[in-house]
Amino acid sequence: AEQGVAHRHLGRKHYELTDHLGNVRVVVSDVKLSTLDGNNEPYAFVADMVSRTDFYAHGSAMPGRHYPGNGYRYGFNGKELDETGHYDFDARNFDARIGRFTSIDPYGSFFAAYSPYQYALNMPIILIDDGGNYPKPSAALARLGINLPALAAGMLDAFVDNLPMVGAAGFAYDLITDPVFRSQTIDALKALYEDPINTLGSIVGNAAGVIQRVLNGTASKEDMYAAGGMAVGILGVKVIKDFISDAGKIKPKADRSWKEKINGKAQSTGTEGHQVASYRIAIEMAKRPDVAAVYLDRGYNSIADLPPGSISPNRRPDVAVKYTNGKIDAFEVMSNSDDYTELVRRNQIAMKSLPSEMRGRVHKPKRPTGDRGSKSIKHKRKQGPKIIM
Repeated sequence: AEQGVAHRHLGRKHYELTDHLGNVRVVVSDVKLSTLDGNNEPYAFVADMVSRTDFYAHGSAMPGRHYPGNGYRYGFNGKELDETGHYDFDARNFDARIGRFTSIDPYGSFFAAYSPYQYALNMPIILIDDGGNYPKPSAALARLGINLPALAAGMLDAFVDNLPMVGAAGFAYDLITDPVFRSQTIDALKALYEDPINTLGSIVGNAAGVIQRVLNGTASKEDMYAAGGMAVGILGVKVIKDFISDAGKIKPKADRSWKEKINGKAQSTGTEGHQVASYRIAIEMAKRPDVAAVYLDRGYNSIADLPPGSISPNRRPDVAVKYTNGKIDAFEVMSNSDDYTELVRRNQIAMKSLPSEMRGRVHKPKRPTGDRGSKSIKHKRKQGPKIIM
């Protein structure tokens, strides 16, 4: 090039058009293609499309709706697709063909009810695993359009990290799916991050540098995020819990009493996803105001408060619901060894043995949601790409 002269070569610059999950749906170049009129004069311009892709929920490209163009490699969640057909998620590689990571989640113990190979808690249309680890609550909120200040984001993520594994999973699930609880949590954090000087005043030692930058106004987002985590470490999880419980009286404590309705533990059958499906039914029913109690893997005699031996054989449905009017419903989750007809029949026989005022419905058995066994995955592959939840 001549000295002092810059040359721009069109077509070398690419722009990504992404959806709400960061999936690269369309790539265009900086070239404008003209459309000519009857006089062979340009009258309109259209973008030069380099590639386009529509994705299934777990990242496989839809047949007939994928144009790779010049081999552009970035797609699902904006990650790079390597030559083996895996997406590079930093901490792990992801195989979109089966909707699973190729190695276990280093933070998988926080979500013991889920497979350590799962992606985004099996909710890929609202969550992402940005770095291949379990999704941070603050990142999940950002995907819902709620961008917390860095200090609050650090406090929220550190708070969940310090919960017991079952509590962490439940908290994260409620935060994502329950808008009232989400609002309550955010309002609780406001009481801390709106007064960051006093909040950070209790943090000492090697955090002095971060605190000083907060005090003099030069703290970066990374500083504020780290400070939030340190604040939880010093203040303790119980203090943050109290803030969330008491914040603004937005949601009375009684509104979360549905947890007290659930009795027992979901049956473990060896069928992947069976326990998760049972808990989901139990939680959904416990939140209903007309439900008095929910029982997991309990016999009909116990559910109906009958003397032992009153109903024999004493069948144990995966989930039983006792309504406030005294009626009892039964729910079953299919395991690999179950026969659909027999599962219904034996519950109907047990239901007829109950006192007439207690007899409710035997619901259609459900198949496990969430993780699938290897046979199901192979079956899906034969039929072509499917959304695997």
